[in-house]
Amino acid sequence: MSLARRRAVLFLCALCPVLIVAVGISLNVGATGVHLTALWHGGLHGGIEVGNSADRVVLTQIRGPRVVMAGLTGAALAVAGAVMQGLFRNPLADPGLIGVSSGAALATACVLVLGGAWLDLGAGGGHVALLSTAWAVPLAGMLGSFVAACALYLFATRGGATSVSMILLAGVAFSAFSGALTGILIFRANDTALRDLTFWTMGSFAGATWPRIGLLCPFLLVAGWVAACLASPLNALLLGESDARLMGYPVERIKRL
Repeated sequence: MSLARRRAVLFLCALCPVLIVAVGISLNVGATGVHLTALWHGGLHGGIEVGNSADRVVLTQIRGPRVVMAGLTGAALAVAGAVMQGLFRNPLADPGLIGVSSGAALATACVLVLGGAWLDLGAGGGHVALLSTAWAVPLAGMLGSFVAACALYLFATRGGATSVSMILLAGVAFSAFSGALTGILIFRANDTALRDLTFWTMGSFAGATWPRIGLLCPFLLVAGWVAACLASPLNALLLGESDARLMGYPVERIKRL
């Protein structure tokens, strides 16, 4: 094992206790003042007392899913950032640089502002709720980011070759354009849609539950496995596209992935 890899392994091992401490602090901090000792105390007494039972619910059904969801989200964002930085050979690259984040925000704004009457948030107005907001909003965000990435990829591809610099330039322009359209939607939104859009933009783990974490895990596992398979090709791309081709890597296929 090389010295650099050994240092990386030691650094990750040193971060594990920090993660455990952060999880413990997160489970202990909250509006209700419940602590981890309540979980042990409730288990010791069989959970007969009402207070201990309620404390266990707070820890296992409210704080627990939020902590796990926050950890999974952080891991996913870290992998996504590493892939972006390897592809663009820039340590400052992130999904917002190529319009992925702005595409998700625009699609979500369209759903919340224009499609609210057909979701469960507007079902009281006489319309039939075709799709729950809990499903419509994340699906819209994923679809918007996917369409933005595909559009930029097609725009930057000429003669079977994709220009990374062209993706960056087009991504900046697309981000500005999407931001302007999102601003127009915010301007015409009603109070309910404006509040929902504001909270979505800020981000929150308040809706985290164990079933939702179960739905999220397969996507993270598949995406993480693909990213792990791309580790060596991305390292080769850091040397330049010509050198990566000489090493036998299919550069254009790696970009598409």
